[in-house]
Amino acid sequence: MEAIEKLVHFDEEGNTTLKLGKNFSQKEAKVVVLIKDEEISEKEWLALAMKGGAFDFMNDPAENIYTIEDGVPYKSESDEI
Repeated sequence: MEAIEKLVHFDEEGNTTLKLGKNFSQKEAKVVVLIKDEEISEKEWLALAMKGGAFDFMNDPAENIYTIEDGVPYKSESDEI
């Protein structure tokens, strides 16, 4: 089964027209309507991720394996200016 994604707009009465061209004439299709949600901000997304437990492992003392003495400080080209 082939899938095609098209963004459509609905009029005041909730109607829309989908034009796909003659390649689709005389064919049967299953139509699924996914209503686009409002975009959430990065701040909201991060807050949801923190509440969801995805980063709980970072509170585990076993994850704290590095100190300030480990590694070499990173200097970018802009640090040289």
